Parts: sequence; C-alpha cells; structure tokens
Amino acid sequence: NCNTTRSSTRWMWSGGQEMLLTKGFWAPGEPNDWSNGEDHVAIRHDYYNYLWVDAPQYFGLAFLCYKVHAIRTRMTWYDALQYCRQNHQDLVSVASETEMMLIKHELSKELSSYNVWTGLQYLVDSWQWMDGQPFSYESWGPDPKPTYTLLNVTKLVGWNALNCNRKLHFLCY
Repeated sequence: NCNTTRSSTRWMWSGGQEMLLTKGFWAPGEPNDWSNGEDHVAIRHDYYNYLWVDAPQYFGLAFLCYKVHAIRTRMTWYDALQYCRQNHQDLVSVASETEMMLIKHELSKELSSYNVWTGLQYLVDSWQWMDGQPFSYESWGPDPKPTYTLLNVTKLVGWNALNCNRKLHFLCY
C-alpha cells in the first residue's frame, strides 16, 4: 500500500488494514508526533538507514505502491505461484475489504474468466497467504468455509476452494 495513517495510537495501511508488525521498523525516537501533525509514515534513507519516521501529510515525498497483474494464461495453482514469483512478486493476497473491492474492479475489466487463483492455501489445518500476510480478512462465497487441503480461488462474489490442478487465470502483484 502507498502510505499509512494513524487513528489514535493505531497505525493503519491505506487499504484499511491495521499495521500489526511495526517493531524494528521505526527509527529511534519514532513515532513522536512532533507538533501534533505527524500522522503519516515516511521511510528515511539518510542517517536513519531506511527506517520509518512519522511525518506530516503535506511533505512532498516519493511513494511506494504495488500493482495487481491479471494474468490471462491459464495455469494450475502451483504453476501460477511459480510464475508470479519469477515474473512479479507473488500470487495476490487479499488483506481487507478495500483490497477485495479493488481486485473485483480489476477482474471486471481485465478477465472474462469467473474464477482466478489467489495466494491462499490450506496448510497445517489453517488457511494461509503464501506471501506471509496475516489471514485476518475473509470473503467466502456462497459455499461454507472449507476445511480441507484443496486450494482456493477468488470469485467476483467471494472465495471458494477448488482443486489446485485446475487451470485458471490468476492474479500477481
């Protein structure tokens, strides 16, 4: 996501998800909310060695974003995972309702396929995102949440589990 904002003492990603892992990322003495106006996060590369500092909104800084790539080639889930990791970053994870809405929008204009692979997999009795994102947001389709080791797919209406050997379009970031 492009930036973060703070609500009270909690920091949130621009996509709406709470920032859970912050220890070790902040520069010494940060966040300090200097002059009660530092409610965004910047990465300092000078003497802070790429650590986070809180900063006011009006600072004109470069920014970081990631883009979802809709891949029109049909592959199995394992092949799609390998393709994304070799050519982009990973299979897409969906960490919030906002991200789900944005992905639905991309699907509506990019792919005619109803089913696409995402980076969610059932491992060791739980659903896990392959990129390490916490599994805190769920958007299951009309079928009940599955509890078996077949892999998942995202639909425009929600998530469903499908056999990982099916060949589907997929989403990378």
